[in-house]
Amino acid sequence: MKTKKGAFNTAAVPPPKSYSGMKLPKQKRVDFNLSPEVKSSAPTGDVKGKYAKASGRKIFPPTAGKLGKHGKPGSANRKMAQATSEVPSKASDEEKSATDQPEHRPHKRGPEGNNDDASEPKKIKLIEMKKKERKQERKKHENKFYEISKAAKRIWEDLRLKSCTPQRREELLNQLSKVVKGNIKQLIFAHDTSRVIECMEHLGTAVHRNMIFEEVKDIIIPMTKSKYAKFMVKQILRNGSAEQKQHVIRAFSTQVVSLLYHVDAAAILEDIYNEYANALQRSLMLQEFYSRDLALFKRDKVITFADALAESADPAKMIENLKETLMKIIDKPVLRHSIIHHLMLEFFKSADANSKSEMIRALGGSLVQMVHTKDGARVAMQCIWHGTAKDRKTIIKSFKTYVAKIAREEHGYMILLSIFDCVDDTKLVEGIIIAELLKEPVELLVDAHGHRVLAYLVAPRDTRIFHPQVVAILKEGDSSSTSKKDPEVRRQELHKMSASGLAQAIANNIEELLTGGGPTAIALYVILTSMSTSEAAAAFKSIAKLLDASPCTISKDQESSHLFDHGSARFFLKKMATHDKDIGDKGHNSFCGVIASEVKKETMSTWIGCNFGAFFLVQLLETGIPKAIERVQSALEGKHSVLKKSDFKGAAVLRTKLQGL
Repeated sequence: MKTKKGAFNTAAVPPPKSYSGMKLPKQKRVDFNLSPEVKSSAPTGDVKGKYAKASGRKIFPPTAGKLGKHGKPGSANRKMAQATSEVPSKASDEEKSATDQPEHRPHKRGPEGNNDDASEPKKIKLIEMKKKERKQERKKHENKFYEISKAAKRIWEDLRLKSCTPQRREELLNQLSKVVKGNIKQLIFAHDTSRVIECMEHLGTAVHRNMIFEEVKDIIIPMTKSKYAKFMVKQILRNGSAEQKQHVIRAFSTQVVSLLYHVDAAAILEDIYNEYANALQRSLMLQEFYSRDLALFKRDKVITFADALAESADPAKMIENLKETLMKIIDKPVLRHSIIHHLMLEFFKSADANSKSEMIRALGGSLVQMVHTKDGARVAMQCIWHGTAKDRKTIIKSFKTYVAKIAREEHGYMILLSIFDCVDDTKLVEGIIIAELLKEPVELLVDAHGHRVLAYLVAPRDTRIFHPQVVAILKEGDSSSTSKKDPEVRRQELHKMSASGLAQAIANNIEELLTGGGPTAIALYVILTSMSTSEAAAAFKSIAKLLDASPCTISKDQESSHLFDHGSARFFLKKMATHDKDIGDKGHNSFCGVIASEVKKETMSTWIGCNFGAFFLVQLLETGIPKAIERVQSALEGKHSVLKKSDFKGAAVLRTKLQGL
């Protein structure tokens, strides 16, 4: 019924005696879609107004709620319970019996799942497996090549053994090729199977290598970018045929610049540039940096950056493009690659002063990463020659703790020579460069390149130790506009800073230096003859004491460790005596004068027992130093009969020389 306001009054509808098994009055019936076990009737009557829609809603009894925590029926929704409470009803005995029957409940998920089909085998859950089995199942699910890789690695374990015989190796290679054939593209990118394929490439025959190459020849560029597949590219370059190597090199065409920004791919490019590419191929790689046009339409001949500038319609733009490309690389690890060093050097040879200054400021402390190559060392020299005082200070400070290592580099040592030539702040050079050099003088003096650095401090550009080509390269820096100090003043300051410390270092390690061999003897000769006698006095006395401490043994059968038995020592003594003769220094502080003063007559008389000893005595007499002549004559007094019986050529020359005095 309706009230005045149109509300539905359920109290006006008389409830039926029973809602179970009774037919509803001839009114609109509402189907509540209840479960078969639980049914209830709805109020009758025509519903109009704002509750007309609500009359069609489902009304659930309290037992129709969600299952509780322990699987028992919970309370129904509050709104639903309220709706049902508005309709009074009495359940019949039949309805009660129906509700007392067990209710159909959904099965709970868990290990005891629904196993209605007994014919299907029971699957083992991951949680029930052991850790190793669970790991294998997961790998099978994630990697569809798991079984292939497992079989390949099993063969590889036997194949890579050194004890594997050639016959067994051939069998294993054939088995492995059957397993991986058709799947190499995918296996080569994994950390474990990539080693299997590399081993197959390394130990396999041409047939196996061709099979591998045919599968990977179209993915060379992605392989070079891979952390693991890049080693396969190196194997092809190392062990592949000439055609395969050329294919790999051609694959980089038009992509050299972009690949240089990738660390792994840049390492492959560096190997190709230094070891496998010929002059034309190297030029084609470099042309991609010059301009976009040359990258697409390359010249089939070797051209330099200067040649490209001469042919370009806009040389300034080409220089600017190269500068921008190099600027992006300066802060990256690829700066240490030689291909970048070559481009840097070509840029410095062609760029204007402003562009050079900008590049020098950008490089700053990064030059230490370039000193190990020829072009990189030349770039560092260009930075020192054309940089300002501030730039030079930054460069020198970046060399701190690396000075001795740079001095031992095949090309890097020339950077230090250019610093000695150009840097006006000699105090800075003394505090960083010279101080580190004198910390390990012996290691540098016996080194093939390090001894030149120490010699340059006291004998700059001395042709006795520096090749004319090296001197010509160093002269390029003489035109530097940023060096203000007189070169001669700078050399004198460096000489004064290093002479005493260098002479003392030589004196403390003279035996090791004279008997070490190599270029050390030449370096000692140049260094000591470039010093004044007062500066070299400590070294001269140390040599004289070493000679006096070991008399020369006449017996030929006995093994001797005398200084005269070492070729480098003989060369040094001969050169030093000749130098005294040539300069005409008759003072007691000269080398021969110190030898005559410090070596006892008894020791000197034993020198006639060997050929070189006799000749060295002749040289002492030829110097014209009164002290030396007097000491030799007194030492050989009464030894004329021994000289006459000796069959050494030096003894005969010495006897003749003594008779002429």
